[in-house]
Order: sequence, then structure tokens, then C-alpha cells
Amino acid sequence: MLLWSLLLAKLGFVCSSAPHFGIPWQQRQTHPDGWQEALLHPSSLHVARSALRLGGVPWQRVRQQALKAERAELAAEAVFWHLGGKQSSPDRLLIDECSLCAAYGALLTNQMLRLHWREEECPASWREDGDRRSDAVCGMEIYCSRRHEAAQCIEGPSGVLCLARRPQALASRRWLALADPRLLSPWRRKLKPRWGKVWDYAKKMMEGEDFPPVSIAWREELEEWTWRDGCHRYFASLVSGRFLPVSFKEPRLRIR
Repeated sequence: MLLWSLLLAKLGFVCSSAPHFGIPWQQRQTHPDGWQEALLHPSSLHVARSALRLGGVPWQRVRQQALKAERAELAAEAVFWHLGGKQSSPDRLLIDECSLCAAYGALLTNQMLRLHWREEECPASWREDGDRRSDAVCGMEIYCSRRHEAAQCIEGPSGVLCLARRPQALASRRWLALADPRLLSPWRRKLKPRWGKVWDYAKKMMEGEDFPPVSIAWREELEEWTWRDGCHRYFASLVSGRFLPVSFKEPRLRIR
């Protein structure tokens, strides 16, 4: 191992396995052109923040990358933007859509990612224009991108839940329907799925397996349909491209 490191150093590469910004790397190298390379777990990257910057997540390509990750190593490119001041850890952003899909594919399959990245000073526009938000906030914008449509529906909030709508049971006040998961948001405003479980569910959904409906409720102060439980079914619906079975009651709206 020492001889290999010396040889790489002679060729202009610098190898290190020491943590960098608190991230445990494997096979980290610094190339003569300033780019760096290492194996790391994709959870160390800001995937939701990257997705918002790139305009969304193409889930069909993510599925393709996840299937590929089960057979081979995935690679991606990123930029680490240093913010300066007290912010010691940089924003770790995927560069393009292909890299974003590879990162999500590695997350879903719990695989290491071969990352190539460069380090730069953060552009003033990123620091000042409000684009730099936490991954949790970015996740709400990306995964729940249609959550405001129900409040704007002419037929009322349940007008967006008309696909395959039917009573849950005789004399029941609850309804069943199929919903685009992007219309819904989490009650607790947190999105922290276990991606491996999401991928297991997504594959079963793609094979035609039926899942119990996710119970949703109208949260009037937010004017959004929200779920408390069913996080992994919710994300599996996003990843698989299948509609999410839901159960709900007609909301009682206050007259304003």
C-alpha cells in the first residue's frame, strides 16, 4: 500500500484516507488538475439541494441507475462550494442531472459512489439570492412540488383526489383514491426515508404488488393534504412512478 501511494505521488496524485470535512473517504486522490476523487456514501452529499438547483429529479433515470448500481459501481461529479466564515463544511452539490441520478441510485441501493469533485469559493449569487436552503426545505420543494394545488382546486381540496375514487366501506365517511404523491406533504415537515426500504417497496410496486392506502388529512393552516405514516410507501410511489393509494375524509372547511 505504501509503495502504491509513493508511485501515485510520483505521477502527481496525492492519496489519503483521512476524513475530509468529517466525511469518511475511501481511496481519496488529488489529481494534478485540481480535481479530487474518492469512494464515499452518497448520504454525504446534498442531494435534495442539488435537485432543487438542477430543476427536479427525473425518477425514471434514477430507477435505471439504481438497477445498474446493483451490478456495477456508479460515478458522479460534484462541486464543493466553500461559504467562508464560520461555515467550515462546504455545500456538496452534484454538477448535472446524470450525476444526480447516480447519487440517488446509490442511495436507494446503499452502494458507495465513485465521486469526482472540485472545490471552489461559493458564488455570491448562491449565498445571497435565497437558493441556499437546508436539505429538508429543499426536499419539500422537490418531493412535494404540487402540494399547493389542492388549495387552488375549484372543486375544493378533494378535487385533486378524483382518480379511482370510491367509498372505503359501506356507511363509511372515508374515501379511497389514487394520488400523485407530489400533491401530498408530511405532517411533521420532515422527510427522512430509509432509502433501501424505499427501493424494496418501489420494486414491489413496479411488479404490481398492492400496498395498503396511506391515510391522509387536510391540514387547513397549511392548506395541504398531509400524511403522518407511510413515508416509505410515499417515496416508493415517487421512485416507481406509480400512483399512491390513499384514504381520506372530506375536509370541513371554515367559511372565511
